[in-house]
Amino acid sequence: MDLKASHWWPAWAILNLCAFGAGLVLPLVTVSHLYVFTSEIVLYRVPLVLAENGEWLLAAAVFLLGIVFPVVKTLAYVAAPYRPKLALLAGQFAPVAFFDIFMVALLIFVAKGAFSSDAVTAAGIYPLLVFACSSKLIEWAFARSAAARAA
Repeated sequence: MDLKASHWWPAWAILNLCAFGAGLVLPLVTVSHLYVFTSEIVLYRVPLVLAENGEWLLAAAVFLLGIVFPVVKTLAYVAAPYRPKLALLAGQFAPVAFFDIFMVALLIFVAKGAFSSDAVTAAGIYPLLVFACSSKLIEWAFARSAAARAA
């Protein structure tokens, strides 16, 4: 498939960004403490809470690897028909950009492992799953399309 003729790359990437945005602002986990108090954990708040508690280096790493890199990588696919080398370069950083998925898994593990709390996954996990799967599909499809174009 010719990259210039495929106008679906930008649309797919923009939908992917929308899913990531929903995953950032929707609650990922609802935690009830001692069955009386409940709190919702939202992904965009994680670096803010770390910074508020003096963990500046960790907050910066989580912000860059968990929020900035996935957005930049996906924006590179918006420009894929016009700048294919940029999108191929973004594909090289795919393992780094999936730090957010690791972070969410660790967050859920810790919340469910606490003895005095009960954690339930919330609606925000589903857009992040869509984002993760869609990101891998777009990377695979673009790499395949670029390889066919080079051949």
